[in-house]
Amino acid sequence: RSDYETAYDLYKGLLAADRLEEALAQLHRVLQMVESAGEAEDRKWSIDNYIEDQIRDLEQRLGRGRLLRSQSDEALSAGDWERARSLRLEILNEYPLTPSARDLQLPVRVVTRPSGARVYREVEGRYEELGVTPCTIELPPEDQFVLQIKRDGFEQLPVAVAARTRSLLDVVLRIRPTQDLWFSEPVRGELTLLENGRVIAGLRGGRIGFGQFGNS
Repeated sequence: RSDYETAYDLYKGLLAADRLEEALAQLHRVLQMVESAGEAEDRKWSIDNYIEDQIRDLEQRLGRGRLLRSQSDEALSAGDWERARSLRLEILNEYPLTPSARDLQLPVRVVTRPSGARVYREVEGRYEELGVTPCTIELPPEDQFVLQIKRDGFEQLPVAVAARTRSLLDVVLRIRPTQDLWFSEPVRGELTLLENGRVIAGLRGGRIGFGQFGNS
């Protein structure tokens, strides 16, 4: 009896360390030892300590985690990032200690206007390209990252995102100016671009300003 009690103590240590698969294997060994002992007193100890119930519970938790992980991978491969994200959040919320939650990343959809921007994440001092918008990227759930969004002709834009709380980034890019135009009064209203780079602007006080790219 002391042998399976010692083995059961080892199981409890594995369980406390969140090593669930090893804990399950150890609990099966405990049950085998109890059954080999074969006495009524041994069977009573097994019942009193819910050995078989604990085995079923661990098997269900581990199995459910594996199923959700498999389904989320299939959904992401099929382009259904919202379903994949929902399944992975269920793993993190309901089965956080299972191996299925280990190294799990959450899908985040990135959309820019205009599209065609490259999305980067800094990794160990260098930038890693994650995709070209519109795209779905994957990020660890517990950290916040600053993404860099770049497109030729537009200003580079840093965007902070925490994958666990933000599923969609919808970003409007700003055109990068190539030349400044100066008017005598602040501009009020829209600019009108004419041929040959000429510009008409409504100014404060009802005045109209004229400018031209390439000339002062």
